[in-house]
Amino acid sequence: MIRLLLILVFLARGTVDSQNVAGCSVCGDGKEVGNLDGIFSFPNLPTMNCQNLQSAGKDGGIALDTCAFLPSLVDPVCDCIAATTAATTDVIVSTRQNLPTPRPTPRPSPRPSPRPTPRPTPRPTAIDGCNVCGDGKEVTNPDAIFAFPGLPATSCGDLEDDGFDGLLTNDQCDVFPVLVGPLCGCKDLPPPPSPSTPPPTSAPCDICGDDRKVSNPDAIFAFPSQPEISCGELEEDGENGLIPEAQCSFLPSLVEDLCACVIVGEPCSVCGEGKSVNDPDAIFAFPSQPEITCGQLEDNGENGLIESDQCAILPQLIGNLCDCRDNFPTESPSTSPTSPICVVCGEDQVVTIPDA
Repeated sequence: MIRLLLILVFLARGTVDSQNVAGCSVCGDGKEVGNLDGIFSFPNLPTMNCQNLQSAGKDGGIALDTCAFLPSLVDPVCDCIAATTAATTDVIVSTRQNLPTPRPTPRPSPRPSPRPTPRPTPRPTAIDGCNVCGDGKEVTNPDAIFAFPGLPATSCGDLEDDGFDGLLTNDQCDVFPVLVGPLCGCKDLPPPPSPSTPPPTSAPCDICGDDRKVSNPDAIFAFPSQPEISCGELEEDGENGLIPEAQCSFLPSLVEDLCACVIVGEPCSVCGEGKSVNDPDAIFAFPSQPEITCGQLEDNGENGLIESDQCAILPQLIGNLCDCRDNFPTESPSTSPTSPICVVCGEDQVVTIPDA
């Protein structure tokens, strides 16, 4: 009974104009609670079963303006059904009218007893978080204030956070989309970006720094919490604007040694002027330098990635290893004579003494 009185204090407005003298149905006109043991709860209010809630409404203990909101809230929990008890009530009333009126028995005055302090009712929480706007939607007006009779006013943003944090019951979350949808500006979430959509690009940058290029593209660059990537691919990402400028600013110090960053200079031939590599898969190794194929070494020279003083000594170091050979000019195919062939001895005859 004490718990019921506490709930009525929260639900009833307390003003004369809003008092419910005749009583009301918490399920709505012509309906009654079908699940008497259902538990009705709402933020900042003690929980109570549906039978006590229905009795409070019929006894006039719930304000009329509050009763107007209750059907949509209690129906999912209390399983409201069409009223079927009117005829039974009439029979009971008729039977009681035919009974003799008993003499009133004086009621003994009970001894006053100290009122026990009620235990605080823990706020029910949902097992998982929920969306107060409904699945696939979000609050777009977080500063709007949601107010409900007997409850403290709450902004739509805080209410949405409470739902995501699991501070609302599943039953409450079922009715909130209807209550807060227009007020909180609930709208559909934007669709996720398509996998085919290219990522946003930044300005192109050189991972080795200005006027410097990677000369060891196969080296693997690794950074905590990032996937491994070759120096060549990393350089391409920078040139294509796929690396944020803030990251590009500190990359040169990280990749300089690993990727063998060199200053871009004049093109040179690693085999010497007029010669080229004929064994591109051969591996060239030099002390304190990463191994590199003869083909990559030749490409680096042609792209100006080898300093001129180094290029000057490379022909002596790689000549035999890389099978450096002279570049022969491509001969143009000889044209066939267009004039008819003349046979000096006549048809079907050949010269037998060519030196005569």
